[in-house]
Amino acid sequence: MKEGLTSKWRIMLTNRAHKRARSLGVLDRVVEILEEWAARLSSEGDAFIKILAGEPVVGEVFYRDKNLKIHRWRTGKYRIFYLIDYEKKIVAVLKVEHRETAY
Repeated sequence: MKEGLTSKWRIMLTNRAHKRARSLGVLDRVVEILEEWAARLSSEGDAFIKILAGEPVVGEVFYRDKNLKIHRWRTGKYRIFYLIDYEKKIVAVLKVEHRETAY
């Protein structure tokens, strides 16, 4: 393994989020947004993580564990819910929903 590879952030789209985005007809847009995030993570690194972490925390949307902070990214009529794992340097997209049914 090359030095420095472990310091890079990764973005993961869960199967649940992928399937839901596809069923809503917004998978291409979600992928486009995640590619934008990846480009910004590559160029801005931790500065962009601070932007992602600054988005609203929506609380216990999926889990009863109060230590998890689920964030929301608004994009048009849809919401992308994600968490940030600082230890593993992963941004995990957990859910994609229409704004009317997201909360």
